[in-house]
Amino acid sequence: MSDMNSNEHNAQPEQEKESLPYGKVVLVGVFAVALFTVSFIWVIRIQSGIERESMPQGRAAIPSQIGLLEINIINQAQFAQDHRAADRQSESRKTLSTYGWVNRGKNVIHIPVSNAMETYLKTQGAGEK
Repeated sequence: MSDMNSNEHNAQPEQEKESLPYGKVVLVGVFAVALFTVSFIWVIRIQSGIERESMPQGRAAIPSQIGLLEINIINQAQFAQDHRAADRQSESRKTLSTYGWVNRGKNVIHIPVSNAMETYLKTQGAGEK
């Protein structure tokens, strides 16, 4: 009897084959896709109905100001596409480095900043001596 018990104890059960119920997996997938499609169509119909109720005259026309760089005081261009600041800076640099008229009627001119600083230092230096 002890021989029989040891054989029964040492015997390992046969391992089952691993397999998935592919038919059920495919069926669940198809059902999920169908449910998603039906839900999507239903939501689109609800949204279209709400849109028709809220805008009986149809959609509003596109405003004529669309596409302008500035509407009132609001900049509309993206920073990478907006070169107005760089243009203003180059104009300012040009003004600061050249001679020109500020007001011709009043005989007011502008001179380069470097010349203005030299003139100022000469007059201040002469005044201190």
